[in-house]
Order: sequence, then C-alpha cells, then structure tokens
Amino acid sequence: MNHLDKTIIQSIALYPSLNKSRMSVLEHLFCTIDNGYEWIRGRLEYYEIPGTPSSVVNLDGTDEEFIESLKIAVEMQNVERARSYEKNQNSQVRALLQETSRLSQEISDRFAEMEREHYEEFYAPIVFDMEKFLRISKSYDFKAENVYPISRDYSAIFTIPEDAEPCYVLGAMETISIVLMLDSENPDALWHPLGTRTNRQHVESNKEKAREAMERINRLWGTRG
Repeated sequence: MNHLDKTIIQSIALYPSLNKSRMSVLEHLFCTIDNGYEWIRGRLEYYEIPGTPSSVVNLDGTDEEFIESLKIAVEMQNVERARSYEKNQNSQVRALLQETSRLSQEISDRFAEMEREHYEEFYAPIVFDMEKFLRISKSYDFKAENVYPISRDYSAIFTIPEDAEPCYVLGAMETISIVLMLDSENPDALWHPLGTRTNRQHVESNKEKAREAMERINRLWGTRG
C-alpha cells in the first residue's frame, strides 16, 4: 500500500460515520479547504496531536506495521467514543432533570430514539475488520452535490507541488475523474437552503474547475516518464 492508500484506510477505520467510501476521503483530501491537511514533502499530511488515535498510525512503515498500528489506534478511538458517549449522557441527564416538568412523553421518547440512532453511528465500538476497511476503500459511492465547492486557490487538486509523490498525483487525477462522472440525483433542488444556486449549478461549477485542475496536472506531469 502506498501512503495515500494508507491515509484513506486510516480515515475509514477511525471515522466510519464520516468516511463511507474511498471517494468521501478523496473529496475531503483534494477538494475540501481548511481540512487540516497540507502539502509536506510531496504528501498531504495532517498535523497530529500527540496521544490522539491517528497519531499512532504508522503510515511510513510496511503494510504489516501499518495494520498493527491501526489496530492500536482503533482501540484508542473506541475509548474516546465511550468517553464521549458517557459525557453526552451525563449532560443530557442533567438537562432532562431540569426540563422534566416541561417535557411531554412524546418528546422524551423521541429524544431516546435519537440517542439510540446516534449511538451506532458515533459511539458504538469500532470493530477492527481489515477486509471491510479495504472493501470500503475501493468504493466510489458519493453524491455529486456533496462535493465541496472546489477552490482554484486552496483545493489540493489545484495546489499540487512539483515534488508530489506519484500516488498523490494519481489520487488527484482519480478525484477529478470521479467529480467529472458524478451527476446530481436532484439537480433542480437548492444546493444550500439559504442560497439561490441549484445542485445542477453547483455540480457544473465543480466540473468546470475540475477540468481546469486536470489540465494543470497534465501540463506539469504529462511529460514525465
């Protein structure tokens, strides 16, 4: 596995509620701005706070070393998820005690139902399943309207440095190719509730910029053997 593949698998393993496909990670890395990643020595690197789950993942070692470190990170992430759930429950208990006299049974039941739904997505222990992580890392399931508005100045597909590792150049081209293939399932709906642009306009704007980014990549790397 190359550095980008390991980064994608790490994101899927540690943040399953956010990263449900390869494309969801690629979109975050190469399109979304202010995502915490920056180009360092030809790679998109994230500043890891020491002691956090992702900080222990060995992206530079062998595949075996990467997998072993990812297991440790998942265990750490499960501890964090359990703590978050306990903290959330305690704060909600206090709020419920304060609001008991004003809460109807219907609202209380709905509140509990939402908690059960959120538990599976955000708090339940992550099962370490490398086969599942690999399978998800090959999926391109993603909605066109969910692609972040691509920035010519800040999106990574436009800011690839000349020393970028080949896997990241290919990753950018892969991202662009998917953006160009995706079409909105509901093109006439508003892209943002408070805006005036439709999904169709948002998607077409992204495709126009994606084509420009691909032209730039071809100019910089097309002649390199």
